[in-house]
Amino acid sequence: MNVYEKALRRDGGLCVICGRAAGAVHHCAHRSAALAAVNALHNLASLCLYHHDEAHKHPKRYTAALLALLAKRYGYVYGSEFRQYLVAPDVDGV
Repeated sequence: MNVYEKALRRDGGLCVICGRAAGAVHHCAHRSAALAAVNALHNLASLCLYHHDEAHKHPKRYTAALLALLAKRYGYVYGSEFRQYLVAPDVDGV
């Protein structure tokens, strides 16, 4: 089982935001970031196609919110390499 399949299984095959069927596994901190943990399970979230599209349209809005959601739901603790992503943006919710 690869890490994407593990993320889908962890999330029950559902979007972590709305609970609809997941259509994608999203990198919370983008793959273009030079993170050693970019493909780690704690950086992946199952999203429906709508929220996946929105996450790419509004990355600042979604990145911190998704990491916070995963931390709360699964107890993940993010190290210093994620610090820049954990600051909540100046927007209202996701």
